[in-house]
Amino acid sequence: MNQLIIPAWHYTAAVIVERVWGWSPVEEAILLAFLKKPGSSVDVSHNLEIPIQVAKSAVTRLMQHGLLELRLGSSPALVVTKPGEAFVYEGMPLPERTEMRRVGISAVYEPFARSVLPRRDSGFQRYHKAENGDVMLTVPHDGEAMYINSTFETYARRFAEGRLRIGETVHSTDADTSRVAMGVLVFSFSDIRDGVFPPDTTNVLKRVLRDAVEGRVPRKKKSQSRLQNITDVTTAETTFKPDQIVAGGSEHLDRFIAIVDAARSDVVVLSTFVAAQDDPIGRLNKERLWQALERAVSRGVNCHLFHGAPHEEEKHPLALDALRTRLLQHADRPACVNVHFATRDTHAKFLAADDGRGGAAVLIGSCNWLQTPYYSFELSLELREGAAAACGLSLLAETLAVQPGATRTVDILHGLAAHVGRLRSSTFALGASNLDEVGATLRVLRAHQHLHILRTATREAGARIVCGSNRLGAPMEPAIFDPLREADGRAPDRRILYSIPAKPIRKQHIREAVALDGGVRAVPIEKPKLHAKFLLWDSDDVVITSMNWGSKQTDPLKPLDEVGIHIHAPGIADLLHHVLEKHFGNIGSN
Repeated sequence: MNQLIIPAWHYTAAVIVERVWGWSPVEEAILLAFLKKPGSSVDVSHNLEIPIQVAKSAVTRLMQHGLLELRLGSSPALVVTKPGEAFVYEGMPLPERTEMRRVGISAVYEPFARSVLPRRDSGFQRYHKAENGDVMLTVPHDGEAMYINSTFETYARRFAEGRLRIGETVHSTDADTSRVAMGVLVFSFSDIRDGVFPPDTTNVLKRVLRDAVEGRVPRKKKSQSRLQNITDVTTAETTFKPDQIVAGGSEHLDRFIAIVDAARSDVVVLSTFVAAQDDPIGRLNKERLWQALERAVSRGVNCHLFHGAPHEEEKHPLALDALRTRLLQHADRPACVNVHFATRDTHAKFLAADDGRGGAAVLIGSCNWLQTPYYSFELSLELREGAAAACGLSLLAETLAVQPGATRTVDILHGLAAHVGRLRSSTFALGASNLDEVGATLRVLRAHQHLHILRTATREAGARIVCGSNRLGAPMEPAIFDPLREADGRAPDRRILYSIPAKPIRKQHIREAVALDGGVRAVPIEKPKLHAKFLLWDSDDVVITSMNWGSKQTDPLKPLDEVGIHIHAPGIADLLHHVLEKHFGNIGSN
């Protein structure tokens, strides 16, 4: 019996599923009541007008978590402990009660339709010897490493989500148990002709198998289909505070040190470039950054360092190796230093870490954390509210998922995202002022979505549009000047801030582009050099990104080559414009 043999990968892992018990308003109210006046369960039941059984159960749970204790004396009473007071006065969420369980995954990935099948009944064999008359297909050149990690990750989470119980969420996959082994899928010619396929076989894979049996070249799944899941619009309802906009070189260094010093479990850095240890430019500033990482690994924090430089630039992996050697001298254990020498080949820049208090902070913007001397003007947005931070962590996990060897980091990011996504502002915090906090809508922008948001701004703007780009290069006319010209008659104030004309563009070419439409102005920024990339229009919309609007052409097949965040919040554009004028003076003149 002739058989069709196609290469495949067998994937096994365990998905960690988490069940969380939160705290009810009754328990928070009881904690507040005992903070104001120590007493007994009977007293708090009477004061809050709740049944005594409810009061006693809540008191028991609070005591189990060390938030209440019994003080003996002339009149024994229940009082709030020091940790309990800290949770209240510092606005921290009460410690959650969690339970973990594992869901086993055993699946097979085939590279022609890039689909995943359950291992059972798939026809997968670890080793198979072909006989006369059998047909064996070769692996497509674009069907392996680029897709295998992210495809399995998506399948594992979807598989686990279909088996959740009430109150459970997918936390992460367990990198320690993940295994990928190559083998083959074996199909008999007769089964294929009769339409007998394994369960969950996609129509695309069925077509590939029929083509192979009938002697035709298999029609593979188009590469563009990979974009189906990762180009969906990602939005989140969140809050915004003015200090979430980090502007300026020294401000970025200070924020990096503060975030890394606060971390207690993990720090993840994705920097396009990495400076060598002997680089004299900005040495004192870089030394402060290296020392912050040294302090982190010395107290047991796991530091995951990635770079996104082009493959041909070998100096950046060498610089990372030198940094790894330095950090290992201070590490609490070698496993704390996780340096990835293979490039992610992206211009996106991230800094992510837990905040030591159950939450997380994610910085996204223009700053090359491991390379810049912190002289230039950088601009980043810090995401720290639960929904926003979870969105940023998931975006970073998605960016790193396709890189071989990054599975552990991706699992950690997904787990942290699942945790912080459940956090909410404390309903019982005393003395916490949120007067400067406003509601906001966050939207993630991938590389190819930047031009769309710029054209959206030119249609919506009624007063001003200001776009910042480190460079103006050959694509500047279609990428930035033409969209701004379309706003003629709607937005009288249209400006482009830049620092460097990128070859072959010269300042003369920029002046000629400006002369075509007197309504668009190009304002050169030299001191300090503008490395920030941003867009603001009217009063309530800001985009902070890693993409040079005026010099970068995006590739739809590389959606995570650039990453930006669009924030819609009352007054945020006015705030950013004020920040720019504070650093550069009058940015409205040529």
